[in-house]
Amino acid sequence: MQRLAVAAVLFLATLANAQESLTITTAQTEASVSVKTTVETCTSIEGITLGCIEKSTTAEPTITPVGIIKVGGPVGIRLRLKSRTATITTAGPNTYSVATPGTHLVEVLGIGIIDGVLFFDEQDVTVVVGTGPNPPPGPPDPTVENVYGCGQPAYEASRGYNPTERAIIAQAYKDAALTLYGQPTLKYLTQPADPNHANPDKSVFAWLLQNVPAEFYEAMRDPIVAGQKVYCQDGVCTQQFLKSDWYNLLNEIAAGAEK
Repeated sequence: MQRLAVAAVLFLATLANAQESLTITTAQTEASVSVKTTVETCTSIEGITLGCIEKSTTAEPTITPVGIIKVGGPVGIRLRLKSRTATITTAGPNTYSVATPGTHLVEVLGIGIIDGVLFFDEQDVTVVVGTGPNPPPGPPDPTVENVYGCGQPAYEASRGYNPTERAIIAQAYKDAALTLYGQPTLKYLTQPADPNHANPDKSVFAWLLQNVPAEFYEAMRDPIVAGQKVYCQDGVCTQQFLKSDWYNLLNEIAAGAEK
């Protein structure tokens, strides 16, 4: 007998749903929000409080986007709204607001007894507030020393490599700089016409070409040529490009690559 009663209720509920269902509309508006701050100032002598004065200030209102949900249905039903990603507040009769920025899925449930018939309807609705939460800002480009005009190109050329590869490239240029001073062995800044230019045991450039990716080496070729003119302007050079400059230039490339 009890099963028949349940079946009858379910049938009537289905019939009620077939006759009428919730009507849901969403919109986006703007709300003015003011923040009130209260500061209490107390006067005391030798630890004894003589009196306190409260002073309240209200900041200028800020305009924020708000999502609005309006639900229509039979009079007398109970409504329940829930969302996993947003806080929903009641803004008025059958009207609800969402202030959490983003795109949210809201479940709307209406239930009640209408003319002796169980009314039940459940719907999902999407509410958009603003343009969605701003993505967290990415880290700013690090400050790269670029005295010789090689640090920034090295940074840019190294972005296609993973951190381990960048560390290897940077260490190679640091090691190359040390070889100019014989650590651990002496190497030279050779020219293409030099017989040792292709000998990695003698030439800094040949050694680098063996120890860094060819693409990175080629990407640094023009910046290195331009870097040698750091003391020149309009064809006039005020200072000779010394071995110490080469040492600093190679370390500038290393610093840019490992950022």
